[in-house]
Amino acid sequence: MALAKKCDRCGKLYEHYPTGDKLQYNAIRRFQRNVIGETMNCVKTLTTDLCPECMGEFEKFMTAKLREEKNAENK
Repeated sequence: MALAKKCDRCGKLYEHYPTGDKLQYNAIRRFQRNVIGETMNCVKTLTTDLCPECMGEFEKFMTAKLREEKNAENK
């Protein structure tokens, strides 16, 4: 039996990943936090599955954004 995965960003079909690398992610889940940081309104339907290529692009984007923010704080 096979499990077909489809990227919610580009529509590409891909094989399930990762195969053991706990630092590699394959989905993004959006949720809200209250004023003291507790998670609330975490609904399964807000999960976005990404193929390895789109996840790589997302990680590059987020890394660059975090680096920009850190540099701005240090000025």
